Amino acid sequence: MGSSVAEVLRGRWWEDQAMFGYKRERAHVPLHSHASVDDALRFWYQRDRAATFEAADAATWAPGAGADVAAVRSARWWVHGLPRVASLSGSWRFRLFPRPEEVPEGFFSPGFNDSEWSTHSVPSHWQLQLQQQKQHKQQQHQAAETKAGAAAAGASEEEEVEDPPIYTNIQYPFPIQPPFVPTDNPTACYRRRFSLPASWSGQHITLCFEGVDSAIHVWLNGNYVGYSQDSRLPAEFNVTPFCVTRGKEREEKNRVTGEEPGDGERAEGEGEGEGEGENVLAVMIVRWSDGSYLEDQDHWWLSGMHRDVTLLCRPQVHIADLEVKTDVADDMQSAIVKLEVLLEGWPRCDIQSLLDSCHVEAYLFDAWRSPPPPPQHPPSPSSSSSSVPMSPTSRSPKDPERDDLEALKIPAVAAFQPVGLGAGEGRGEGGSGGGEGGGEGGEGGEGSGGREDDKVVVIGNTMRVRMEAKVDKDKLLLWSPDQPHLYTLVVSLSDASGKPQQVEAGRVGVRRVEVRGRELLVNGRAVEVKGVNRHEHHPQTGKVNIEECMVKDVVEMKRHNVNAVRCSHYPNHPRWYELTDLFGLLVIDEANIETHGFDPDNHLNRKGRQPAEDPEWAAAMGARVIRMCERDKNHASVVVWSLGNEAGYGATHDTMAAWLRHRDPSRPIHYEGGGSRTLATDLVCPMYMRVNDILAIAADPNETRPLILCEYAHAMGNSSGNLDAYWDAIESTHGLQGGFIWDWVDQGLWKALPARSSVVTSSINCSKDASSSLRAELLAETEAGASGEGGASNLDSNPAESAVEPPAGPPAESAAESAAEPAQEGEAVGEGDAATAEEAAADVAAASAAATPAPALASPQATLASAATTSHGSKETEQQQQQPWEQVELPAKHPGRFWAYGGDFGDTPNDLNFCINGLIWPDRTPHPAMRELAHVYRYFGFKWTEQGDIEIFNKSFYQPSSAFSFSFSLFSLPPPPQPISTLPPSPPTPILSSPLTVPTILPRQHHVIPNPIPADLDWAAHDVSTDSELFALFTATVNERTRWCATGQVVASVQLPVNLPEGTISSAKPSALEPPTKPAISQPALSEPAPIHQSSVIVTSTDRSFAITVHVQDGGALSWKINGSDVLLPPALSSPCLSVWRAPTDNDKGGADASYAARWKAAGLSRLAAADAGGVIAVAGDATVVSVGGDEGKGKDEKGKISERKEEGKEAEGKGEEGQQAEGDDEPLRVEIGRDGMVSVVVQATFRPRADEISEEEAVEVGSAPTNLVEAYGGGADGEGSASIGQAKNISDVDCWIRLKSEWQIHGNGQVLVKFWVDPSPSLPPLARVGMRFQAAKKLSNAVWSGRGPHECYPDRKQSAHVALHYLPVESLHVPYIAPGENGARIDARWVTLFTGTQSGAQGGAQGGSPALDGLLGLVMEPVEIGGGGGGGGGGGGRGGTEEGSEAGQPLLHFSASGYCAEELHRAQHEEELVEDEEFNHVHLDHAIMGVGGDDSWTPSVHKEFLLPPCPYAFGVAFRPLMG
Repeated sequence: MGSSVAEVLRGRWWEDQAMFGYKRERAHVPLHSHASVDDALRFWYQRDRAATFEAADAATWAPGAGADVAAVRSARWWVHGLPRVASLSGSWRFRLFPRPEEVPEGFFSPGFNDSEWSTHSVPSHWQLQLQQQKQHKQQQHQAAETKAGAAAAGASEEEEVEDPPIYTNIQYPFPIQPPFVPTDNPTACYRRRFSLPASWSGQHITLCFEGVDSAIHVWLNGNYVGYSQDSRLPAEFNVTPFCVTRGKEREEKNRVTGEEPGDGERAEGEGEGEGEGENVLAVMIVRWSDGSYLEDQDHWWLSGMHRDVTLLCRPQVHIADLEVKTDVADDMQSAIVKLEVLLEGWPRCDIQSLLDSCHVEAYLFDAWRSPPPPPQHPPSPSSSSSSVPMSPTSRSPKDPERDDLEALKIPAVAAFQPVGLGAGEGRGEGGSGGGEGGGEGGEGGEGSGGREDDKVVVIGNTMRVRMEAKVDKDKLLLWSPDQPHLYTLVVSLSDASGKPQQVEAGRVGVRRVEVRGRELLVNGRAVEVKGVNRHEHHPQTGKVNIEECMVKDVVEMKRHNVNAVRCSHYPNHPRWYELTDLFGLLVIDEANIETHGFDPDNHLNRKGRQPAEDPEWAAAMGARVIRMCERDKNHASVVVWSLGNEAGYGATHDTMAAWLRHRDPSRPIHYEGGGSRTLATDLVCPMYMRVNDILAIAADPNETRPLILCEYAHAMGNSSGNLDAYWDAIESTHGLQGGFIWDWVDQGLWKALPARSSVVTSSINCSKDASSSLRAELLAETEAGASGEGGASNLDSNPAESAVEPPAGPPAESAAESAAEPAQEGEAVGEGDAATAEEAAADVAAASAAATPAPALASPQATLASAATTSHGSKETEQQQQQPWEQVELPAKHPGRFWAYGGDFGDTPNDLNFCINGLIWPDRTPHPAMRELAHVYRYFGFKWTEQGDIEIFNKSFYQPSSAFSFSFSLFSLPPPPQPISTLPPSPPTPILSSPLTVPTILPRQHHVIPNPIPADLDWAAHDVSTDSELFALFTATVNERTRWCATGQVVASVQLPVNLPEGTISSAKPSALEPPTKPAISQPALSEPAPIHQSSVIVTSTDRSFAITVHVQDGGALSWKINGSDVLLPPALSSPCLSVWRAPTDNDKGGADASYAARWKAAGLSRLAAADAGGVIAVAGDATVVSVGGDEGKGKDEKGKISERKEEGKEAEGKGEEGQQAEGDDEPLRVEIGRDGMVSVVVQATFRPRADEISEEEAVEVGSAPTNLVEAYGGGADGEGSASIGQAKNISDVDCWIRLKSEWQIHGNGQVLVKFWVDPSPSLPPLARVGMRFQAAKKLSNAVWSGRGPHECYPDRKQSAHVALHYLPVESLHVPYIAPGENGARIDARWVTLFTGTQSGAQGGAQGGSPALDGLLGLVMEPVEIGGGGGGGGGGGGRGGTEEGSEAGQPLLHFSASGYCAEELHRAQHEEELVEDEEFNHVHLDHAIMGVGGDDSWTPSVHKEFLLPPCPYAFGVAFRPLMG
């Protein structure tokens, strides 16, 4: 291969599936080339010490350059303390071309003039860097006040190449014509100058690209270096012949390497000595290659050098690889640690002649409890050529916070001894170069020939040394996810004098993995896999990794009881596996192979069939599996290998599985494609299989393997229902061992809102044209481009001023502090690097200041201690600042930015928001579903025994209960507030609260402790009556600080109902909790009902304190004024008070025409209106009809609009009830009511869909799953909520009607009792909800309720939401899912109160006076049980679980309150598009509510017990005002 661009273009290796690597080094474990054993131990101690939850709290997720700076800092910190490793991260010269053919010839030459090129940060994706540049240019253009200014801004702009981020799930973003890719193939060229220290002269130097997407050609100093594909594994090249070091003559280098000088190795035009030691690295990266066909994973297509670029210096004879295997005895009491060291000589030499002078020494140190040794206590060499015994010393005291490393010692747990290799056991090693067929040097091939003795195998220029060490019982600590004990392995290569030439080290976990008896066993114990799938994703940097952000992911997983992660669907950053080893997570390591977009049924047409069925792709696919295994083989956390994901099934899979079983028999193999009956998997690993189906497999006596769901519980938007159903089955059934939820994080990317986009906040208008479509504006912006604007990247506006020096400490330290440290010898010095530490610090500070401020995320405890409204970017009221005793976690808002998904960058094709399916937002704020996940994954179970005692179950397989503390509290639910002075309520005080004394419970054992409630408890003293609801809360917390949490972290919290025997409670205070005035639910003697001929009835109190309007012609709706101020209004958009529809969730849209959303739309449930309505009125007591306006025999069918009603309310301000007027010109029926009076209005109506059609814009369904997903993933076949779901029909084909009878009882004391009898057509689809909706004044800005919470919950996702007294601002009830839909429900409420947040007026009312309009005001709402209803239950019941109890038989209320009506939630496609009502909140009070589902998002997946059939329902709600 020549070095010219022309030759590269002629070869077109990016369109040749047989050419996936040229001159690429063999894969190996990460190496660091330490100078001494002490340095190696200290490096790992400091590296691990930085990985704590405090580092996680410093992670940055905000938009702007801050994350890019953090990425560079992290890349450099990962090699900090390694003088023989240099990072090339930082600023590179960059230019993007539309296709490879436009790359200028000679761009790789050192003398090439790149001064007109822009600068890009590495690691990064060029698509995201270009997005930042475009935004910067737009800002410059907007800031230009004159045309001259605009022209100046664009004067230096180079021609732009449009290359946006692209999101697809299954489909390829280019035509399927393998191995060919589009001619228009964006191609990036990078250049970087660096210098190397003189000490590197004569050494073996390799250049490593940790991750490049998608294919890369490399030149150094004008010399062609090599080529590589596979965007998720390292591409390493030997660059020894091409490097220039400082202070050495070139002739000496030529003598050592035997190479002739390359073309122009010194930059043109430099003075003598100015460029001495300078190197120029140039790379060309194409976006699309034949390798892209193997990387069709469900994530963003992003390109560039997204991981670090490093140089590694080693001696000419060096350690090239290490392999560690742990052989744990059957009794788990001892272990043999086996070590194989690969030595390599370069240049090629007779390595056999070096055997007598080469010493390999290895030790195993205790890394968990001991810090590294100080320099003055090095290990003493011995005469052995293969091991160095270490004299035992006293164990150092445990002092993880101590900084004085010089005074500490560490003993060796074991020293390795040489062992023999049988003939043929050594694996053959090819040369380090390799040919055009992949250049992997014969990875994994069997060796033959060469020199063997009892210790080594020599083949070519390599030598393998095999050693082992025994760890006895007294020193053995096994690695497990609950107790991730690690040792430090140190291997030293010394010369004949005993001087170390190279030292390698790494963490080693001793553990044993096997599949036996239908169980996956770790250390002989079956483990429940409580897992998640995780993509590498950052909202600002894409797939670029940042240290603190990776630690944040691990910490959040541990805090939510996750113990396993599947690296979906590619090998992750090497640091990720270090963290999973350290923190304790079971890992499925997955090869970078997915070909989902190929036609699965095309087996004959070679052009489009699956690559796994085509022998021409076998080598490319096999290399990806081999290289993954060789890189990650030493990680204890990696317990399963995966052949990839959704790549069909073919002979290549059997071949790869056979290779893995031979290469590493210690780990089982996973592959879901092709089903479980293939030779390519050792596990039954289906995805999205329903509960009934996994139980059926578990019952199959012919199945001998465990079932672990590789994907389940699709967490898209408001989802994750039914988790408890899965885990009830898993925990009770042998052969079911858990699964991995899809998936961890919403893959939203930060994007600037269009410049002309403005959010309307002055008033609500729920019509479809309330605000322009954000998607339309984004597309228009993309088409328009950024013509005429100049500017540069926020990070690298000036390459000479943008360097980021290597930090001296963990990345969590401030940028200025990190940059201020001097560079170590051996670290690369780049072209743009600052000359001094002070300049570097200033550069980093400037770059950080240019970024949007990114406050560090607080821990969950800190988050709960701060106001939720603050985290949501809203204003706090004074009262909330004083008493925020309960909060929920909400993501921070960044004005002008939003989280984009497919299509938002103008990318076509795209799969919209199907990448927004995580358990957490992109900034790692947990969704409410994470609470449910933590609950079902919890460590401990609690339940009452038949004798009334408590049984505790330790669910861990490894950890005894002694690591945890237990507590108990008992409380009763309080009654609704009565006087206004009780608002806001004080935090509830438990009746009892105390720690529990629990003896040590061994893993998987049960223990019963006596009932902690004293038998002689004085219940009356605690205001407990026979009607009180009592609950006991049992909690388990961590009793010592760990890496992932502080002391007190909750790992299990279970609430159990307390049912006391009859006679237990004294009757001395039987009515202690009785409210002074209960809602009147019994009907007094009423007058004879009279027909109502008017459209509405206004009931006014005689003291003019309130006026209530019942809107008869609307089929029943309520308006309520207090002192002339609107408190309640009917729903917006002339919608009925009856509510049976919701803004569809992503799950509701799944299933195309069979989806719930499609069937609701066809039935017109979102457009109901009263087709005919009438009513009667009756009065009792002090109530009188005072006037009848208009013609009594002629009622008008005029429908008022919400805007008109609001205008009426404004005109009536200050007029009291006299100013209230019904809709249109129709005079209402007026009634005055005294304190003892009552008015009953009974309305009957039939609701049908309005005749108006939905507009084309309205019909767009963001989040609708592609129609081929059912075929691709399956699902919906077990009858749980899906078998009975039919296809959507045209509205004319469905008998769509709902009959409603409602009674509105208005009492003189201001209480209103509403009763609904709902009779829907049996031909309707399942209803989303059955309840009422109205608008409440924005002034009622706080909510307190007695029910489940505080976080969002639904009937099929409620076990983590405890029944208690909860208090939140109304604005915090809304859950800002990226793609809006139904959200924010709180269920099983005994009562709900909305109340004002401040009191700025005089109090009155209680003494008979009129309260000021800005005084305190509350509205209490309670469910009332009435007769005459049919099925449907309460909607909050269903599966209750064995521990949670049931509220069956008690009337319950499910509610939500938000500034957005359902129609607005349905209209908007992004959270930022929502138009909030400034005057009213939209409230739903539901008798029954449908579950959210979550088994998948492409079939109707709500389990049938959580569906609401179209049958009769009856319910009531009592309203009571509180005024002060």
